[in-house]
Amino acid sequence: MLTWRRQLGLRARWFTGDEVYGGHELRRSARRLCFDYALSVRTDQQVATPGGRFSATTLAARLPGGRRRGCSPVTA
Repeated sequence: MLTWRRQLGLRARWFTGDEVYGGHELRRSARRLCFDYALSVRTDQQVATPGGRFSATTLAARLPGGRRRGCSPVTA
């Protein structure tokens, strides 16, 4: 879908998604097509940074100024 959007000339700069769609291939495609993105991941998801590999929970705890916000699950 991202490639299709670019081919249509749509000017969207970013998108959001959850861990179901947040696989490595999606992130690679987003970077290749110059999309910014925010994807929800499992709390134990490992993330590579210049400072090493960390879990999503560890990285979120390191955000300065209380920028981390917890979300409650939505039930239908």
